Amino acid sequence: MRAVIALAAAILSTAAAASSPDAWKASDARATAACLKASGLTRATVAGRTGFDDRSGQDALLVQGRWPQKHMAGKPGTMLCLYTRATGRALVAEAAGWGVRR
Repeated sequence: MRAVIALAAAILSTAAAASSPDAWKASDARATAACLKASGLTRATVAGRTGFDDRSGQDALLVQGRWPQKHMAGKPGTMLCLYTRATGRALVAEAAGWGVRR
C-alpha cells in the first residue's frame, strides 16, 4: 500500500511541476529552438504559436524568415512547425500564404 501511495505522490508531483510557469517557459523555449532550426530559414522568428492539450502533446508554431537558397534571393518564407513535446521532434512544411504579410 505504501508503494502505491508513493507512486501516486510521485505522479502527482511530476504533473504539478510540469504545469508550472517555469516548466511551460522551458517547453516553449525548446519548441522555439527546434522549430527555428527545422525551418531552415535564415533570420527566422516565430510569428505565432498555439499549444494543444496533452491528448496530442504538440505545439504548432508559424515560423517566418528568409529562404537561404541562392536562387531564392532571400525572399520571405513561412513554415508551419509541429513540435512534439514528448520527443522534442519538430516537423515542418511550407505554409505559403500564411501569417503576416511583409
